[in-house]
Amino acid sequence: MFPITNSPQSPQTLKTLEIARANNWWFRVGGNAPLVEEPVFINNWWIGPPDKPLPPAVTKRVETIRKEVPIQGVVVLHETSHLLPAPEVERKPVVIPWKKIGLVALGVAVAPVLASAAVVTLFMVGTVMALGGLALLDPVWYVVLEDGTWIEVYSDVD
Repeated sequence: MFPITNSPQSPQTLKTLEIARANNWWFRVGGNAPLVEEPVFINNWWIGPPDKPLPPAVTKRVETIRKEVPIQGVVVLHETSHLLPAPEVERKPVVIPWKKIGLVALGVAVAPVLASAAVVTLFMVGTVMALGGLALLDPVWYVVLEDGTWIEVYSDVD
């Protein structure tokens, strides 16, 4: 469907990496594949042409490369969620002998549960806020050279 092969680096690839070094940019060679002209979903990534104007930092890099190396186009990759649906579990009803326990025992039993739920909720909120910064890893921008080499030219990790 979408063959990606690694091949020896072409003169175009070496020139592009030389441009990156000269500008103190970090580029990564991604392999060889055809230019994607329609969005495609592969291994938790949406890959396709940009759906909105390129950010200024990406534009600067693409135009700098284009001055010296012929390119086919630009491709953007968006990582999708790794969350899977929860497995189906058969739940058995729990029978609680309310008359034997009494309200005092019920309060003693519920208090630790509520405290635990509060701690877990705070932990989850903190985790979500901390991991929210990781969303900045998306998207990743690639230039596809004339020879089919994909070179990562920008991500928010730079």
